[in-house]
Amino acid sequence: MILITNMEDQTNFLLEATSNQVPETPPIRWYKKTWGKAVIVGAILSFASLTWFAYVVVRVVGRAQTNEFDPRFMNAAEATPPYDISQIVNNDDPVLGERTAPITIVEFGDFLCPQSLKSYTIIRELATKYPKEVKIVWKNLPILDLLSVDLAQAGECAHFQGKFWAFHDRVFSTQAELETIEDIYEVASQVGVDEKVFARCMENESSFMKISEDLAQADLVGAVGTPTFIVNGYKISGSMPADMWDEVLVELLGKKK
Repeated sequence: MILITNMEDQTNFLLEATSNQVPETPPIRWYKKTWGKAVIVGAILSFASLTWFAYVVVRVVGRAQTNEFDPRFMNAAEATPPYDISQIVNNDDPVLGERTAPITIVEFGDFLCPQSLKSYTIIRELATKYPKEVKIVWKNLPILDLLSVDLAQAGECAHFQGKFWAFHDRVFSTQAELETIEDIYEVASQVGVDEKVFARCMENESSFMKISEDLAQADLVGAVGTPTFIVNGYKISGSMPADMWDEVLVELLGKKK
């Protein structure tokens, strides 16, 4: 045991003891550790992804709310339509109206889209007003939600049983209430499908093949928002009022005379 007898010796002892101590290593902050850096990078990438997704959604919805007309559409009696309607419409597409009608309105729509809902009643009115002149063709463009894809598939399964337009109308009339896959099954039941056949169809990949074909055709005509219409080969993006539709159809019927 060492005894320190005076102040000078005590001071020297303390200095010597301090100089021999190994400095304590300060703790490493969590954000400087490897896992911490990974968390930060992941958070940044997640934020960037969400920002990009939000940008895409805003862009799509913004375009869907804007009427865009092909400049060759109106007052162009001698113009050749930019799109060949025969390359867009397939024999297995849902069709409302006479197949021999001179005007074909192809709608690329999303069952959850508020603008497609806005166009729903107008298009239905056109089919009633021009029963021999206009036929409506539905194409799937499910872009807003995963439930949009489920609804598109359900529409194809209803079409398999000859119930597409009943399903179509019921979905749009109850759009605000549709939140789950169970809601979709309920709508299908309400329009009178064979529920067992419908359930098997919903588990079959063939309906997805039809949706994939519709998406490929949407890409072909540059349909990036819903609704997008191809009317006798001319494109109209977004919903528009009934009186404007009347002008379009009168113009096209005049060309057919």
